[in-house]
Amino acid sequence: MVTLARRGAATVVIGLLVLAAGCSRDVTDQGSANPPASTAGPSTAAAAAPAAGTWTGTWIRTAPVAGNGTYTFVLQQQGQTITGTIEATGSSCLTKGPVSGTLSGTKLTLHAETPAISGGGQAIGDYDATLAANKITGNIKVTCSTGTGVGTMDLTKS
Repeated sequence: MVTLARRGAATVVIGLLVLAAGCSRDVTDQGSANPPASTAGPSTAAAAAPAAGTWTGTWIRTAPVAGNGTYTFVLQQQGQTITGTIEATGSSCLTKGPVSGTLSGTKLTLHAETPAISGGGQAIGDYDATLAANKITGNIKVTCSTGTGVGTMDLTKS
């Protein structure tokens, strides 16, 4: 009788061990309601904030008189809101200062206000551009006490 009781107890213990082992196995490959997080693709931070980063390139003034120079934009992005700084070289107006704007799809709109080169007042830059991969291209309009200039810009993410 003792042997039969021991055999029954051993069967119960083995059954519990099998049950415990079965409950602890990973079932995510069998359509679990909580599949593992995807590891595919590039950084999700970059995908979530495509405008964020340092952008450098050239600008060309087409009117009223020809001119050119370089821009460096350092941008942060939170949702559709863009903030950061701009630094311009070769400009008759812009220097270095804050920039703000929005990104909706690939349409990037920026607005900058910096001290004017001459030290007299503010220079204002407005930018209507397209963001595609690591390129920003678009139109510029810059105004200060010397007048208003229009042209284009071509920037690359560094």
